[in-house]
Amino acid sequence: MIERRLLPVSVKTRLGYDSITITDWVKDLLEMEPANISLHGRTLAQHYKGEANWDAIAQAAEIVRQTDTLILGNGDIHNLYDAAKRIRETGVHGVLIGRATYGNPWLFQNKAQMKEVVNSNVEPTPENIPSIMPSREERLRMALEHARVHARLKGEDHFVELRKHMGWYLGHFAGAKQVRNELVRINSLADVEEIIERALTQEEPADTPGSDEGIIQEELRDPELDLSCSL
Repeated sequence: MIERRLLPVSVKTRLGYDSITITDWVKDLLEMEPANISLHGRTLAQHYKGEANWDAIAQAAEIVRQTDTLILGNGDIHNLYDAAKRIRETGVHGVLIGRATYGNPWLFQNKAQMKEVVNSNVEPTPENIPSIMPSREERLRMALEHARVHARLKGEDHFVELRKHMGWYLGHFAGAKQVRNELVRINSLADVEEIIERALTQEEPADTPGSDEGIIQEELRDPELDLSCSL
């Protein structure tokens, strides 16, 4: 006889289709008693344009908090300080972080410190929840490790899909453009290893006007990914 058991179900949704209607129909969602509602702070019509509306997320959180369902907010979280600030301001149980993670696994390094601040009476600040700024060498080595794990798990038949990930790692330091331009043409792990090993042996270039230290990461991001940073 097959044992049947209930599985927790979560819902990820937006504020509405082309207007904000979340406070009207979140109650309908709650009737189904989901384990969690993850709410993106834009309408479907907005896609990823404009700013996420955290006031609307807070209004929904106030309703959801009256039940046993958890609510997570999503939209325009760039670092753990942003995450802590939004949790405090809106009453969500946690947040989802998407595009800010691209090429930046270091973002989560101070997660325990963020939790400590959020769960205390301390006001979140960029100082007590600092962002990690990896060096040029750390970024290059992490990109190389990513490529090696990708090859081990998926083989080298799908290496073209790794090109964008290489770009995401290498948009934060002076002289990154030259290395990035080579990595977005890779077809194999050997290509990645050759390019990065060569870059690691070269002296770090000086920061000059027009360098891509402040490259706009929106050009390198794919809006499909969301990673959880819930408390």
